[in-house]
Amino acid sequence: LMVIGVDPGHGGYDPGVVISEDGIIEKDIVLGIGLCLEEYLQQGGAKVVMTRKTDADLLELPAAGPKKRKDMDNRLAILENSRVDLLVSVHANSFPAANWRGAQTFYQNGKENGEILAGCLQSELTRVLQNTDRLPQAGDFFLLRELGAPGAIVEVGFLSNRVEATLLLDSDYQKKIAWAIYAGIIRYANHEG
Repeated sequence: LMVIGVDPGHGGYDPGVVISEDGIIEKDIVLGIGLCLEEYLQQGGAKVVMTRKTDADLLELPAAGPKKRKDMDNRLAILENSRVDLLVSVHANSFPAANWRGAQTFYQNGKENGEILAGCLQSELTRVLQNTDRLPQAGDFFLLRELGAPGAIVEVGFLSNRVEATLLLDSDYQKKIAWAIYAGIIRYANHEG
C-alpha cells in the first residue's frame, strides 16, 4: 500500500498568489485540486496524507517566529510522521509577464528519485492537458529537500495568465489536473516497481 503525501500549498493566513480583480486566490484553487487528487488516489487504493483539507495554515497559536517557516516545519512533520512514500505539493504560478502559461513540475536539486517523479508528472500533465510544453526544473525547496521520501512540486498553471486563470477556476479543469497528477504518480510507481 503506497502512502502518498498531498500538500496543497498555502492556506489560512497565507493566500499565495491573489489576483484581486478576478477573485482568484491560489490557496483555494490548489486545495480544490488537492482534494480531487486525494479522491483519485484513494479510489486507486493508496493511503493519502493531506497536509491540509480546509482553508487553514499549519500554525499552532500563538505562532512564534516567522510564520511561513513554522507552517512548513509543521507540514514536514505531518509527512515524516506518516512515513509517506512520495509527496506531491500543489501550487499555482504567477509571473509579471501575462503571456507565460503552462503547468510545470519542480524537483529538489540532486535528488534523483524526485527528478524521475517530476518527469513522470510532467509527461502526464503534457499528455492530459495538451496545453503545456514545459519541462521539469530543478531548484531548492524546503519540503523536498528535508523530506526523506521523493517529492515534486506541481505548479498547475499561471494565475497571471488570464486564459489559464479562468481554466484553473473551473472545477472540471481542476479535476483534469488532478487526474494528470494521479496518472503521473501511477507512472512513477510502475517505473519504481
